[in-house]
Amino acid sequence: MATVECKIFWHHMKSDGKCNVKIRIDHKGEKKHINTSAFRRTKPNQQKLPDQSPFIKNVVNRTLDEYCVAISS
Repeated sequence: MATVECKIFWHHMKSDGKCNVKIRIDHKGEKKHINTSAFRRTKPNQQKLPDQSPFIKNVVNRTLDEYCVAISS
C-alpha cells in the first residue's frame, strides 16, 4: 500500500526565499516527490507541512485527496 505525505525541502529554497511544497509517495521501498502549486516562505521548526497556513493546507489536502483516490482505485 502506498503512503502519501507532504514535505518541504528547505535546502531547495529559491532565490526569492520560497520553497515548493511537495507530495511524497512511498510504495514498495521507492520514494517519489511531486511538486504542488503551493509555496512556503517562512521556515518552521520542522520540514512537515505546517498547520498555520490555511491556503497551503487547502491546496495540498485537495491534491492529497486526489492522489489517495487514484491509489485506492
